[in-house]
Amino acid sequence: MKHNIGCSVDENFLSNTFKSLGFHVQVEKNLSANEIIDALRKVSKENHTDNSCFVCVLMSHGEEGTILGSDERWMPVKTLTSLMTSDLCPSLRDKPKLFFLQACRGLEYDPGVEADSVEAPGEFLGISDVPGADFLCCYSTVKGYYSWRNPEKGSVFIHELCEMLKDCHLEIIQILTRVNHRVANHFVASGPLQHTIY
Repeated sequence: MKHNIGCSVDENFLSNTFKSLGFHVQVEKNLSANEIIDALRKVSKENHTDNSCFVCVLMSHGEEGTILGSDERWMPVKTLTSLMTSDLCPSLRDKPKLFFLQACRGLEYDPGVEADSVEAPGEFLGISDVPGADFLCCYSTVKGYYSWRNPEKGSVFIHELCEMLKDCHLEIIQILTRVNHRVANHFVASGPLQHTIY
């Protein structure tokens, strides 16, 4: 598989950012689809009692709902997130599990889109009633679209995410909303749009 140009810039930025926030950072490079599963399975078996959350950043080529291993096998994102459920990783029960994906989700280029609103459900369910309620997956782009990366500066999504994590003391949804705004504004000024989704 062809190496993602600019990936090492993103890797360094992510590693430095999360270390500065007090995270234990483990970097795995160029893993096959099975090696990705094995790495997450290994982490899920560790004791996370003293950890307040889990963060996984996946950077590769992608299509809708999948990410590509170094062996050019497609891996469903759902398979990867399922390895961190409370059943398989009880020490992370009711703790946030955040997945950030820097990967394309299609081949379309976004010239601009209208914003849609989403109505909140009429009935609130308790957190223990909702499978995956403690998971958050944030994609660098919306369904069906290309995700941009600069060979020298890395990806705009990873850059803005790290900047907002370092500079903000906000809730994660507020941070991601600001990341989305900054990514979109970057592309308004320089060409085709890119919007994040979570």
